[in-house]
Amino acid sequence: MSVKIKVPNKFYNGIMAGVTFHKGVALFEDEKLGKEIASRFGYEVIAVEVIEPEVETEKEPEVEAVKEPVKPKTAKKTAKKAVSKEGK
Repeated sequence: MSVKIKVPNKFYNGIMAGVTFHKGVALFEDEKLGKEIASRFGYEVIAVEVIEPEVETEKEPEVEAVKEPVKPKTAKKTAKKAVSKEGK
């Protein structure tokens, strides 16, 4: 569980114990360290409840066979051979 530590100066931006404070607030992943720092300096401790998203098991998407529409076959038109005028 993580904890937020809030310092009295809401404009404080800095690093303490390897954790960055921004606008007077820092998030400590190590709850024990956060509480220790807060007790040493008289800072406020705010418990943070981590809400873990529900992980759904990924299912294989059902794939439907997509059939292309069948076009009716049309008879191919063949061009007549050109007959030369001399050959008449």
